[in-house]
Amino acid sequence: MILSLRLKGFRRYRDETFTFAPGINFVEGENNAGKSTVFYAIEYALFGRVTGHKTIAALMAPKARAMGVELVFRGRDGHRYRLQRMHALPPRSRSTTIGHFTLKRSARPIDAPSEEGEDVETYVASSDFQDREDALALELSRALGLTRRFFDVAVHLRQGEITSILEGAPRELDIVLGVTSAVVAADEMRAMALEREKECATLPVLEESLKRMDLDREGGRAEIERLAAERARLDERLASFDGEAAAIASGLAAIAPLADVGARLERARAEHRRAAEARADAVAALESLPSADATGAEEVQRASELAMREREIEARQHTLDAERRSHDRTRGDLGARIARRRDHAHAGAGARCEACGQAIDAALAAREIEAWSVELARTDARLTEIDAELATLRESGAILRAESRRMAESRARAEALAARRADAVRLVERRSASLEDASHALASSIDAARALVPDPPGEADALAALLSSRLEHERDALRTRRARLDAERDVVRESHARIASEHEARTRRAAEVEREHARTREACERLRELASTASRLRVLSEGFRELQAILRDRAASALAEHTHTIHRALQGDAHDAKNAELKSVRLDPETYALLVTPNDIGREVPASAAQGGGHRLLLGLALELAIARLVGPPPFLLLDEPTYGLDRPRRAALLARIASLEITPQILLITHHDTEGVTGRRLRVVRHGKHSRVEAA
Repeated sequence: MILSLRLKGFRRYRDETFTFAPGINFVEGENNAGKSTVFYAIEYALFGRVTGHKTIAALMAPKARAMGVELVFRGRDGHRYRLQRMHALPPRSRSTTIGHFTLKRSARPIDAPSEEGEDVETYVASSDFQDREDALALELSRALGLTRRFFDVAVHLRQGEITSILEGAPRELDIVLGVTSAVVAADEMRAMALEREKECATLPVLEESLKRMDLDREGGRAEIERLAAERARLDERLASFDGEAAAIASGLAAIAPLADVGARLERARAEHRRAAEARADAVAALESLPSADATGAEEVQRASELAMREREIEARQHTLDAERRSHDRTRGDLGARIARRRDHAHAGAGARCEACGQAIDAALAAREIEAWSVELARTDARLTEIDAELATLRESGAILRAESRRMAESRARAEALAARRADAVRLVERRSASLEDASHALASSIDAARALVPDPPGEADALAALLSSRLEHERDALRTRRARLDAERDVVRESHARIASEHEARTRRAAEVEREHARTREACERLRELASTASRLRVLSEGFRELQAILRDRAASALAEHTHTIHRALQGDAHDAKNAELKSVRLDPETYALLVTPNDIGREVPASAAQGGGHRLLLGLALELAIARLVGPPPFLLLDEPTYGLDRPRRAALLARIASLEITPQILLITHHDTEGVTGRRLRVVRHGKHSRVEAA
């Protein structure tokens, strides 16, 4: 039952609230006042769309960018529910809208005793919580027992469409009356049977494949056994090759001592040749060196004399250098004294000495100058003699040093030659010792080789050639035998690998055949089971087809009975069967078209062709209300101009009789006719310019 309805920005309404009561509620007003908009708002709030309006934007008020409807109703559980829905146009959009909805439920029932505190509402569904329209539809079905089909067929009786139900609506009524479930079940089972029968079409082919697989399995087992036997034979042959390889290895081991002795003899011969060649080279190198001459002692004596002469010259040079320095000092002193005396002589009579202050004697100064000049001359002569002698000594020293260097170089060459000869002698001694060792080793190797060879030759070269020939002969024989064995073993291994590969391939193929056989056998069993299931589904489909007919017959019979009863009630002759207008009412089970038998005609005719418009209106209204009674009870009924075309007395009587049927606890009825004499709540819709408002009548 609807408690209140608020419209904001919805068609002609800015922001208006309608409050409804139990029983019949009249929504009155002039034409185009906005009465039908009330029912549009209820439909929009419940289902998010309105029949006959292609877009949500068409429901918005002019120039509005958003609209909303709030529907408050009482649920079947007695609680108050608040359903809010709104749509808005995004910026720069003219038709595409974005919608939101919320459904809330009161914490306590409406009829419960009031308690302290506010009755808190909790969310049941909301688009903000990612709930979808189907989730909201499920919650509304639980709260109101109302579905979209039920609403369209029996709850909302639209103006001018009431009589259209008389011609039948098989699809909608099958859904509302529950017959569709049987139809859907029959179709589903028939489809399931057909699907299984299609799958079973391959059963004969699979059974034939199963027979061929049985033959392949037998042939595969025989081939696997043959390959296994051949593989075992080749395994034995490979094992025998191992024995032959061991015998060849033993033969090679037997000639190993001969090979060792031959190798030792060859090494001893080579070492003896190298030692002899090395000694010869050392002797030749020694002989190529020059012999030491007998001038060594004389050169030593001469070097000693030269060293002594150099020391004498150096000592004389030191003496002359000391004397020259002394004469240099004397010469400087004499020159200084002579210069001072000459200065005094030029000073004149009465001059005094600067140092002592005594009067200068000119005659004495002249005599001193003369004596000192003679001494200076003798000093200069001696310095000249010293310089000449020093030059001679330096020249002699250079000659002596050059000769000393030459003699030193000669002595170094002699010492180096002596050292080289000593090294060469020692090398000859070492090479002679190595040659002797090599000779002993060669003799030992020859003795060992002669012990292994019958009638050995006397020479080492012939003995080595005989050993090498014998070793090569025996080794070549063993190598040829081993090469032949390896070639034969390779052939056998290749055959073994091929047989093993074929055996594994056959084994894998046999496993695949076994798996395929198992799958095919399982598929055959499954298809046989499907065939059996398809047969049972066919039987069930026929049963549901029969059930569909039974349900339709029963629904049509029940609807006809309710329609006849409600029609008599609406006519006012519910208790006067003899004077009733209709003798009988029947619904066609296939089309749900209403067929009536009027008393004045006495035969069955389609209700859509019965008499005038008023009679068809009553029949359509009776059928709609019968559907509501049979399927419901609905939480409310929305009747839009149900009395259109009736005269005033019959209109008032019809409204009173509809209210007395008690099919639903609440009826919202739109009319622009006078409803005086009928009890109910009245709401008047009036126009105020381009907008509509609601007023209590």
